[in-house]
Amino acid sequence: MAPVNTPTSQTTLFPVKTGTSSGTFGIQINPQNSSSPPNIVDKDGNVLATWSTTNNSFTPLDANTKVGVDNTPIGAFLNQNSDVFTKNTTTIINKLPDDQKKSFQQANTFKPYTKFAEKKDQQIAESVAATDIAGGKKEEAIGRNTAGTYGNLVYPLDIKTTAQDVIRFKILKFKPTGLNISGALSGGATLGGNRKKGDRVELGTIILPIPGNISDTNSCNWGDDKLDAFTAVGANAALTAIQDGIGKGVETLGRAVEGTAGAGNADVKTSLTAKIAELAVGGGVNILGRTQGAVFNPNLELLFSGPELRSFSFTFKMSARSKPEADEIVKIIRAFKQSMSAQTTESSIFLKAPNTYEIAYLRRQKNGKEGTEIVHTRLGKIKECALLSLTTNYAPEGQYAVYNDGTPVSYEIQMQFKELEPIFNNDYGNVTENIGF
Repeated sequence: MAPVNTPTSQTTLFPVKTGTSSGTFGIQINPQNSSSPPNIVDKDGNVLATWSTTNNSFTPLDANTKVGVDNTPIGAFLNQNSDVFTKNTTTIINKLPDDQKKSFQQANTFKPYTKFAEKKDQQIAESVAATDIAGGKKEEAIGRNTAGTYGNLVYPLDIKTTAQDVIRFKILKFKPTGLNISGALSGGATLGGNRKKGDRVELGTIILPIPGNISDTNSCNWGDDKLDAFTAVGANAALTAIQDGIGKGVETLGRAVEGTAGAGNADVKTSLTAKIAELAVGGGVNILGRTQGAVFNPNLELLFSGPELRSFSFTFKMSARSKPEADEIVKIIRAFKQSMSAQTTESSIFLKAPNTYEIAYLRRQKNGKEGTEIVHTRLGKIKECALLSLTTNYAPEGQYAVYNDGTPVSYEIQMQFKELEPIFNNDYGNVTENIGF
C-alpha cells in the first residue's frame, strides 16, 4: 500500500493495541479539505483504512492486511480499536482552528465529530439560556431569564465565553406617556408622563457582537428668524393688547405710527409711505426696492426652534456554525420582525403600537467572572427606541447558498432605530467620566 500523504495532510501518531501487543499508528486528516475522509495509517504513513460515510466506520483498504508484531488481521484490529480511533479522530479535528472545525462539521464527512460538535453547541446554548449574569448594577444584568414572549437569544452561541464586548437589545412593551395637562402652562408639570425603568415590562433579550461603524449624531434645530421695524411695532402692540387690554394695544400702535410720521428722518417717512403702499396693493410689489433700491433691515438672527430625535443604524451579519446556532439566528430575526410589527386589538377596530427597545453597549468587567458585562461608559448611551425598518438579506455573499436543511449560509440584517424622546442637558447628570448620550 502506497502512502497517500499530501503537502496539506496532517498525521497524529499514538500507541494502539494489536492483538496481545501494541504498536504505533495514527490518524491522517487533511485540514484544508474537509470532504476528504480521515485515514488510519501505520508509523510510516502507509494507509491501512479510511473512514466510510456509508458504513460510518473505518474500512480497510485491503481486507488481507495484517498489522503489528503478532500479525493481527486488519478486521480484528479495527474492531478491537474502533472506539480508540473514533475518539482520537474527534479530538484531533476539535483541536483545529475554528474555521477548519466548522468546515468538517458542515461537510459531515466524519459523522462522530459532527454529532460531538452539535452536542457541544447545544450545551452552550442551554447554558447561556439558564445563566443569570449580573454586571455592575443589578438592573444592568444581561442574559437574565425573563418571562417574555421572545426569550433570551444570543449570537454566536458561545459569545458569553469570550472576552468580547456586546450590544444588548431588550424588547419592551410600549408604554405611552399619557397626557398630563395639570400645571403644564404654569410650569408645574410637563405635558407628557414618565417612562420609568422599573415599571417596564421586558419581553425578551437579544445579545449580539458590537458591529463595525457604530456612531451617533446629536443635533438641534436652529432656524433663521427675521424681524423688521414695522413687524416689531405690530408685535409690541399685540403683546400690549394681550397683557394690558386692546385699548392699550391700540394706543401703543398709535404712538408708534405718530412718532414715525413726525420723525425728521426722511428715510423713515419714505419707508413708511412705501410700506403703506405695499399693503394697499396686497404686498405683492416691492415698492421700496423699486423706488429707493433698499429693503427693510430684517434683523436676521439664528434662533433655537427645538430638539431633534436621534436615529441609529446597525448591520449584523450572522453565519451559522451548527444546527443549534442556525435555529438561534432564525429566532433572532423573527423576534426583531415580530416585535416591530403593529398589534391588533381583540375587536380589530384599533391598532396598538409595536414593542420598543432598550439598547446598550456592554463590555467585559475587569477582573470579573467569565461572562460578566457592564454598561460601556466610553460609548454613547441610547434612550428607548422604536425600530423603524428592518431589511433582511438572505444571500449577503452575492449568491444563494444553503445547507442541507435549507438554512442560508449567511444572513444579514440592517436595522434603523429612532429614540422616542430627545436628549436634554440634564440627562447627562454630574458624572464626567463617561460620554453620556
